Amino acid sequence: MRLFAHANLRPRIAEVADEKQTIVHLVAERLGAAIVPRWTSRIAIPGVRYLPLRLPVGRRLGRLPLAAVWLKGSRDETREAALAVLRSNLDAYAKTA
Repeated sequence: MRLFAHANLRPRIAEVADEKQTIVHLVAERLGAAIVPRWTSRIAIPGVRYLPLRLPVGRRLGRLPLAAVWLKGSRDETREAALAVLRSNLDAYAKTA
């Protein structure tokens, strides 16, 4: 949530879940987008698209890799703004504990 607050974004939270499979199914049901660990992309759900969040070539994150997930073909300005914030701050996130 601090990530969104830092970017002056106010996400609309439809559901909260801890289990990654539940999160991906919520995305499949068109209840939003999620940022999940990369391994979650092994959960193949029709229509759900995984997009790896990557550092520029030659840079290392040193943390658990993440991926963003949302319903394929969906358009969402808030999601695009959040992804832009993530991409522009990857170095800073890698340095935080």
